[in-house]
Amino acid sequence: MPVVVCTCGRPRVPEGFDDAARQAWVDALPVARARVLRADACASCATSMSMPVRRTDRAVTVSPPDLDVTTLRFDLPMQRCSECGLDQVPSRSHDDLNRSIDALLRAAAEATSGS
Repeated sequence: MPVVVCTCGRPRVPEGFDDAARQAWVDALPVARARVLRADACASCATSMSMPVRRTDRAVTVSPPDLDVTTLRFDLPMQRCSECGLDQVPSRSHDDLNRSIDALLRAAAEATSGS
């Protein structure tokens, strides 16, 4: 993750990186639509998801303004739509992914602040 040095000489995660990282994963990792008592529906074509969930390594590129481009790699569950072929995160994994990204950003901030 990018690190900048503030005026006091301490390293820190740059302003705006966390927002850019969240937006990058939202743009790069579609999430299947949850349905009650039925399988998820495809985020693109709304077809019922019938393919099995599998672990996939995905790279997400974060390019905040005025900062270097950073690539974050995720090992996460993905499901492919049998109709349109879109790979997407199952709806039940969406909250886990949000918590993982929050933990990643928090850990980076703590590591650079010396806490």
